[in-house]
Amino acid sequence: MGLLAALLRRFRWLLLAVGTCAFAFGVGYVTEDAALGMLMLLSGLPLALAVGAYWRLMQGLGPRQPYAGPYAHLIGQSGVVIDHVAAGVWVRLAEEEWPARLPPFAPRPPVGASVQVETVADDILIVRPIAPPA
Repeated sequence: MGLLAALLRRFRWLLLAVGTCAFAFGVGYVTEDAALGMLMLLSGLPLALAVGAYWRLMQGLGPRQPYAGPYAHLIGQSGVVIDHVAAGVWVRLAEEEWPARLPPFAPRPPVGASVQVETVADDILIVRPIAPPA
């Protein structure tokens, strides 16, 4: 991640507040009504700071685990690739065969390779190849 992207990610709440102030100033300038500009500034700035505080709170909670429904017990299990298809792969997990796909940009494992289930989406496993032990 580049330096600019890291700074934007870290200070997005501040950028939101500055943007809100600039918007309120612009409205006051265009309408030539200072009272309207001040009203927008006084109402928009607390909203921007509240959104920023919410972002910080959610950032501290960590990533959320996607809902896997009745297949949640499959998350974390290991399986073996048994076939390649255009949309992904077929995986054998505990004597059952499941359609699966890989995360974006993940290398396609060869037939016989071990994979681990990350989540389940619409009855399709999302798997990631397991690196063989060195």
